[in-house]
Amino acid sequence: MTYTDFDFSGVRCSADIRYAIELVSSADAGVTWSSPVTVHEECFFASGFNSVQGSNPVVAQDGTLYVGYEFYPGSVPNNEIHLARSTDHGQTFGAPVKVSNVWPNGNFGLLQGSFRNNEFPQVAVDRSSGSSQGTVYVAWSDGINNIVQDLPILFGAYAYPDVMVAKSVDGGQTFTAPTAVSPQSPTFTGRGRDQFFPGLAVDRRGYVGLCYYDRRQEPVNTAIDRYCSFSQDHGASWQEQRVSHAGWTPAHAADGVINLSYIGDYDALTSDFLLQHSGFFGAFEVQTDGNPDVVTASQD
Repeated sequence: MTYTDFDFSGVRCSADIRYAIELVSSADAGVTWSSPVTVHEECFFASGFNSVQGSNPVVAQDGTLYVGYEFYPGSVPNNEIHLARSTDHGQTFGAPVKVSNVWPNGNFGLLQGSFRNNEFPQVAVDRSSGSSQGTVYVAWSDGINNIVQDLPILFGAYAYPDVMVAKSVDGGQTFTAPTAVSPQSPTFTGRGRDQFFPGLAVDRRGYVGLCYYDRRQEPVNTAIDRYCSFSQDHGASWQEQRVSHAGWTPAHAADGVINLSYIGDYDALTSDFLLQHSGFFGAFEVQTDGNPDVVTASQD
């Protein structure tokens, strides 16, 4: 299990704030847990306002542990997607690899409708019997390809995000250039549409599944739907389908006890970990009745 430690104690970072991705593990089915192991840490002020957040761990067939997360460099406007690797079951980690730069979604993290979004990566490894390389896939949402001047101009620019994917065939040491799994159609009539919160998995056939929220159904970028893209050729091409039956308009800020901009921070997709069955299983949010509900979907 990985998580972000927001440490204001000043112990590990003297008179500073510590942002760290940490890992704990259990060898007895969760009865007891190890002491935390640091994957990546930043002392906020001393590092020039760097921070990290949004980790996602996955284990490959040979036991290699990969942890993806988002790195926030304080010196530049773009963020970075990082991947750290451990070959000793999470006891130590090598230096992280930068998978890609990533541009903050929407208006620096707020999507239309004023709800918070992030670019936290999802990681999946091909564990299929026909995979000799154990391809590592990383997916995230990125606004770099469609930055539009906002209206009115005083509000700056809005970055309509695409869901991007990159892969590595050498154990996470190098990655391909990221590509959009469902780029904006040339026939789309609006200024742009948001894609966000991807979930990623690989099944026993080596097929890649990638599901996400999508606002393509309305030119004004309001209603949200759920789409899934699938690749049978290791990410070279994708076929997509709409999973939700009706779009919904986000209804957040209804509970003053929590952050009023929260609609969620991430989503997930999974396949049969024991590799007994093909296909994918996912859950996602809908608000067609005015309240957040969670529904499930599967694909064979």
